[in-house]
Amino acid sequence: MPLRPFPFPMSIGTDIVHAPRIQTLISKGEGKARTLNLYRFMNHLLSSREQQLFWNSFGDTRNVYGLKLDTSTKWLAGRWAAKEAVIKAVQYRRLSFLDVQILPVKPTGVSGPVYAVILDKSAVVRKIDEAYPSFHSQDDEATEAVSHHEDGGERKSNGGLLDQATQDFIYSPDGHDDQADGQVAKVNISHDGEYVTAVCLAAHQPREDDVGGEAAAREPWI
Repeated sequence: MPLRPFPFPMSIGTDIVHAPRIQTLISKGEGKARTLNLYRFMNHLLSSREQQLFWNSFGDTRNVYGLKLDTSTKWLAGRWAAKEAVIKAVQYRRLSFLDVQILPVKPTGVSGPVYAVILDKSAVVRKIDEAYPSFHSQDDEATEAVSHHEDGGERKSNGGLLDQATQDFIYSPDGHDDQADGQVAKVNISHDGEYVTAVCLAAHQPREDDVGGEAAAREPWI
């Protein structure tokens, strides 16, 4: 009896990252140079939407390089591994990091299940360091402030992360890719000591009658 083909048009990708390697990459230099290096790393790896999720979770650079260094490093390592897994699983087109978003199933919290969106068009990265190079480094003297916005909300700001102009830049809705079209893929990230692994299960290609993968791509909490 001849072998029967796998019944579903799907592919698997996996990747493993040594988290200390990521920590070394984001910790090069001192003061403002180190913070700028972190921004450049994030611009290479993360879309604006993902960068906002990162800062919402970790607050400021003094947290990233201080008490939350381990968790922020593993967060970034997890995104790296997950995006590499997606790139390996998707065979119908060549992808870069900015063609893929790794998003939480629930919109809050540092940890928890995630999913991938394979964007129809690469995400536009709002490069903070190039647009507003006059940010404060983590070694600058920081003061707490509360900024009021048109939506009536308040947001605490810390000079250890970004100056006010840069905060307004990254938190402004213009240019963010919250509603970007794309195909959803299944992703799981796992941590074991210094290592982070990820696996992706992706469709071979979107259905021809499903522009942007709309039937499968509705975000989990909608």
